[in-house]
Amino acid sequence: MVKNLAGELVHSAWWRLTSDYPYLDLGAFQVMPNHIHGILVIRRAESCVRPERGSILAPRRGEPRVRPPMNCVCRAGGGHKDRPHARGTVPRAVGRIVQGFKSQTTDAYIRGVREQGWPRFPGKLWQRDYYEHVVRDEDELNRIREYILTNPARWTSDRYNPDCPAPPIDEEDEFDW
Repeated sequence: MVKNLAGELVHSAWWRLTSDYPYLDLGAFQVMPNHIHGILVIRRAESCVRPERGSILAPRRGEPRVRPPMNCVCRAGGGHKDRPHARGTVPRAVGRIVQGFKSQTTDAYIRGVREQGWPRFPGKLWQRDYYEHVVRDEDELNRIREYILTNPARWTSDRYNPDCPAPPIDEEDEFDW
């Protein structure tokens, strides 16, 4: 897979995430023609992870994202202060990282359209949501890493490839970890 200028923009923005989010480590990453795959590692000492949905500590309904619970305000070093947070994405949450990444790359792409004649995009550059999966062990991490790194070799049969005849499948069915 050969990245165009927009692909290079996305690639470099990904690897710069740690400068904006110092509690973040990055794993395998792949830019595809119309989507990306990447591994984010949030260091727990400086962040919170919302309990599993349906557990005694988390509601059965609501946002299924990795983020602090409603009464948790994270501080560097893992300290917490019990108070409600404002609406929207929470600092140190996956949603905030993805939001920042999408915002930065969209702004940079728009500059490319204006200054370098890149193709315009209809509506939004990124889809509204994203797929996430909490990795539970080293074997799972290795399988996901391998999937990400070998994804370009499967592009001709990828469900995101507009030239692929296969019908779209549910997000949950794509991965067999």
